[in-house]
Amino acid sequence: MAQYKLTDTIDPNKLFLINRSELDDRFDPIYYKMKDSFIKNFKFPLDKLGNSFIIKDGDHDKLPEIAISDSMNGRRYLRSQDLKANTIIDENPIFVSEEYFQCVKRCHIFPGDLLFSIMASLGATAIVPDNYPICTANRAVGILRSKNNNKLSPEFVQAIFNTNIGMSLLELEKRGAIQQRLNLSDLAGIKLPTPNYNIQKEIIQIYKYGIAQKQQKESEAKALLESIDSYLLGELVIELPEQDNTLKNRIFTISVRELMGGRFDPKYNNKFYQDFEKQISKYKAVSSYIKVRTGDPFPSEDFGNGNIPLIRIREIRRGELFVDNGILLDEKYYEKYPNSIPQDNELLIGMD
Repeated sequence: MAQYKLTDTIDPNKLFLINRSELDDRFDPIYYKMKDSFIKNFKFPLDKLGNSFIIKDGDHDKLPEIAISDSMNGRRYLRSQDLKANTIIDENPIFVSEEYFQCVKRCHIFPGDLLFSIMASLGATAIVPDNYPICTANRAVGILRSKNNNKLSPEFVQAIFNTNIGMSLLELEKRGAIQQRLNLSDLAGIKLPTPNYNIQKEIIQIYKYGIAQKQQKESEAKALLESIDSYLLGELVIELPEQDNTLKNRIFTISVRELMGGRFDPKYNNKFYQDFEKQISKYKAVSSYIKVRTGDPFPSEDFGNGNIPLIRIREIRRGELFVDNGILLDEKYYEKYPNSIPQDNELLIGMD
């Protein structure tokens, strides 16, 4: 049977063909259109993540108060916020009792496992170090254990998901409007390029070198930024108040009269911010120098039906715009929402 083809008069950005055998467990056209644009130029053969890893998630039960322990007597209980900068961080860690730990053997985590945030901060990763004690996690953490079949190494997968292409693949697969998440079946079904192990090792070495260079430059930039902060505060004759985090200073009273017509949040009304505001009150507000406006809401059913990039918060990263693989809108919105069109040299600030 001859293959059906679209005529040349049809706009390929608005209509495309897909074989029934290529359909996954979803039927939305935007998903397939964007997915094809990501993977069609991959040089190496593709294979599903689930073919190289045993994939599961953490504990689904609500952690009972009685199960919480300490670092001396308990086991580490990881959450998505514990995965940061490709490592497991130790900021406000949670530990569970040995008894509770033995009740959740399904989600025990071992050295060499690739941890993956599948809720909240999607895509944050960490590879468990060789000397890390066996631990567990909650359901927001995906646990990927290599099948050792020489297809995909954990380090290579981690490197891919730290690229724009990898993050775009995750954007395609995520579910949920309010609580965004990745289903384990979706994660297992993500197709990644599979070069041979020697090429993967070369890519990993290049990636690690790039990360080391990035960390060095960030450290230098941080030191420079701190010096700029000091210089700017000195030029403006502003002295930051000392922060006193004692219990006495964290608890304060304020009269209702002082709150009338103002803000009600306690952080703004504590002594540090009130003292700081007194110092900057001699300067004019930002609105005296610039005009501030916000963008307009756009209906999600129109996503993908055009060639005008839609700038969302996720497209603003590290002081730059990344719209190459983002959402597209129809040109009609130019006339309908002229206030939402950014102009040259305008500053965009994420507000959520």
